[in-house]
Amino acid sequence: MENKTLDAYWHEARRVIGKWGQVHWQNDDECVAFVSYWMMRADWKYDPAKGAKMSTYRVNAGRWALVSWANKLKKRTNDKTTSLSVATKVDGEYIDLSDTMLDKKSKPGFDNEITEHIISHGCNSKKLQNYLRKYYILGYNCSEIAEMQGVSKQAVNEGIRRAILRLKEQKILKEFLTED
Repeated sequence: MENKTLDAYWHEARRVIGKWGQVHWQNDDECVAFVSYWMMRADWKYDPAKGAKMSTYRVNAGRWALVSWANKLKKRTNDKTTSLSVATKVDGEYIDLSDTMLDKKSKPGFDNEITEHIISHGCNSKKLQNYLRKYYILGYNCSEIAEMQGVSKQAVNEGIRRAILRLKEQKILKEFLTED
């Protein structure tokens, strides 16, 4: 096995990207590092009994890495982030559920009443309402709520996200704030 330096792998990865990838990927250090890693890994995993030359196996690994890279980029552009806030324009001003939050030391007041009314809407289960109440009114974070409920932080985060989406779908915040 030939000993190659990181610099040699870097340059070889750039050549593979130039031949089989998009040219601008050659200037993307993250992409070049990704391809370099898989080419190094190919050298480590190389088995001459399988019939391919080491250089062929290494270049093919670089090509496979490019396919993975393209899929990652495609996934990144298709992923849409969902905000946990329910922003609604009322009288030319944007208001969201987090604007009604009070800190843990605050006493109940009008803001908590608005938030409680929105959270208590029947479109969410009691469990999701409880998550929202602890998060928005009592000021706990997802980790603290998860520990209290005996579930994972991810479960709480997903529950809050789903509850907010339901409130958005039902247009609860806008409906409540425009009532007079």
